[in-house]
Amino acid sequence: MQKKTFSLILLFVIYVILFFDLMAFKYFFYWRFWWYDIVMHFTGGLWIALLGYYLFFFAGFAGLGRKIIKSDSVFWVTFVFVLTIGILWELFELIATSFDLPLNYFFDTGLDLIMDMLGWALIYYFFLRKIVIQTKSKIITEKLFPTEHKKIT
Repeated sequence: MQKKTFSLILLFVIYVILFFDLMAFKYFFYWRFWWYDIVMHFTGGLWIALLGYYLFFFAGFAGLGRKIIKSDSVFWVTFVFVLTIGILWELFELIATSFDLPLNYFFDTGLDLIMDMLGWALIYYFFLRKIVIQTKSKIITEKLFPTEHKKIT
């Protein structure tokens, strides 16, 4: 997949999330619909997984390049990235509420983290895993059959 196409997907997903978040605050969806926060955490985990892949493998953050992509490295890097961002978000929510814990705080936090990780799992299984397979086959093909415009000496 092209870097530009991936960037456009990232932008589209975050705009959708921002739109629904703004609507939620304007029309009190987080308070009116008990399930709205669950959906937002799921889509947030999905977007963070895409962002993690982009930062670590497309942009080359932390020295990981496209030529060394392995399925297990994509799995673990994106998994840890989503889990870390999810935990940091929950800490932010805790601080924003001045540590005034509601009765269901631990259940809600656990459910939020589970939904973050389910969003990651969906993106990994149906999207990132396939990109890794395509990238590997492209690299192998380029090594076995160099293009004609390259000079072979």
